[in-house]
Amino acid sequence: PLAPNLLTALRLLANCATHAALHPWLLTVRAEVLDAYAGAATSGNKNVRMAFSTALINYAVLVARGADAEGKVQVLSAAAEILEDLQGDPEALFRALVAIGTVMHKDAEVTSLARDMEVQAKAVKLSSSAVAKLADAAKDVMAVFEGKQ
Repeated sequence: PLAPNLLTALRLLANCATHAALHPWLLTVRAEVLDAYAGAATSGNKNVRMAFSTALINYAVLVARGADAEGKVQVLSAAAEILEDLQGDPEALFRALVAIGTVMHKDAEVTSLARDMEVQAKAVKLSSSAVAKLADAAKDVMAVFEGKQ
């Protein structure tokens, strides 16, 4: 799809999470939606990556609340894809780390899977970022790996 259309759809998706009445629907269509928009993680358009990472944060909160193991794995996988480009947009990387930390929190299985996906190694690299909030988020994710959060 064209970047403007994709951006509009992702922003709509992210904004749906602000309405509690839509949370059950978002969870029902989670797999299909995240599969359909998976390519946004590596889009050449910075705003598309940002909107996708925002939607991932919202999904991370929803699946963490409901203890949705499959949903956590899907969010982790999508957010880890954003981390593939460590030189990418710092804001999208930050949001991906927030989503990752959210699904890993107090979940040993998801944390183990994240380790297998090399998220820990990427967090170590991002922890020395010149962008303070990105470095802090990376350190927070590292703390989850170390069992400190």
